[in-house]
Amino acid sequence: MNGKRNYNFEEVTALHAIAWILAGPDDLKEQITLVLREMSTRLGMQRGMISLIDHETKEAWLDVVYGVDIKNRNITYLPGEGITGKVAQTGRPLAIESIAFSRSHRRPA
Repeated sequence: MNGKRNYNFEEVTALHAIAWILAGPDDLKEQITLVLREMSTRLGMQRGMISLIDHETKEAWLDVVYGVDIKNRNITYLPGEGITGKVAQTGRPLAIESIAFSRSHRRPA
């Protein structure tokens, strides 16, 4: 195996659509919402969220959600706290196939 991943037609089509969305004139929040909708439609994503990181405090705060009903949008995560905090801490994206089986999806008690 050469380490390269082969992408299927739907993945390439979704990437193309996402590139068009991000190149458009909408504001960033609207673009992110459209990107999450595209991922849901083309790739079967059921729930997704985008958090932004405050580089001074290193906190991540919830910005855009898709497929999740969250009443209070004023949510922040400290570095290492839950999945979002781990992503903020490492700076690497993370896709979770099933959150039900992830030990790090909850905030520490």
